[in-house]
Amino acid sequence: MKQKTSAFIFLFFLFLGAVHPEAWFLANSNELDRLEKLWETSQSNRQNWESQVQELRMKAESLNKDSQLLNSQLRTERTTTTSLRKSFEVYAIGQSRVLSQKEGEIGRINNELARCKVQRNILFSIVSTAAFVIITLILLRKRPH
Repeated sequence: MKQKTSAFIFLFFLFLGAVHPEAWFLANSNELDRLEKLWETSQSNRQNWESQVQELRMKAESLNKDSQLLNSQLRTERTTTTSLRKSFEVYAIGQSRVLSQKEGEIGRINNELARCKVQRNILFSIVSTAAFVIITLILLRKRPH
């Protein structure tokens, strides 16, 4: 049954094409015109896409070069930063030693100053006592007996 239906449909379309060949040709001509326009449009689109692909490739190459340059600069900056950090650490250690030495000197000077103050007070006491004794002796000698 299925084969009879398929054969019937085939014969129907064959008969339809034989009865109206001009309509079939006109439809095909219209379709060809439409297909030709589609082909031209697709070729134009293809050229546009290829142009866009070319532009994108150029941009990608430019961005890749920029990326490589920036990565190189970043490596240089990191190397410089590491070097500067190490130099600063060495400098800070040196300054810490100098500061420690200066604090030691200040401590010694403060101790010497305190010792000098004590010696000055002792000397002042001795001189004051000697002056008192001398003045007392002078007054005692001048006093009539």
